[in-house]
Amino acid sequence: MKPKKEKLKDQEKLKDFINNNIIACQSYLVDEMLKKEIFSYDDIVNLCLTDEQLKKYYGYEGKGEIEEARYRGEDMQEIFEWWLCDDWMLEKLEERGEPILKTDFGSWWGRTCTGQAILLDSVIENIYNSL
Repeated sequence: MKPKKEKLKDQEKLKDFINNNIIACQSYLVDEMLKKEIFSYDDIVNLCLTDEQLKKYYGYEGKGEIEEARYRGEDMQEIFEWWLCDDWMLEKLEERGEPILKTDFGSWWGRTCTGQAILLDSVIENIYNSL
């Protein structure tokens, strides 16, 4: 187990990583653009979970259960926040199955959790630890 001082230093490095790659929360802007149909939900990559993700996260087994889950809309990721990120970060998030809205006006990460600091998101930690 790492000493407290070392953990704080790691956390500061993670904060710097986030500040260098995640630019701003633009939830209101993106939500309004979606509402006014300037952007489309069809432009969101990884909006729906893959069969493997449905098995892993929800324990569905077999094609029938997965098809039923899709019919009920349980395969759609719920997006709580929209974040403007640099291109490198967007690529890493997309590779990990995170929702990414791609438009002619820019691209945004659809964050599927809320109420906690981004540095606590497992996907961000995963990207940082892979460096």
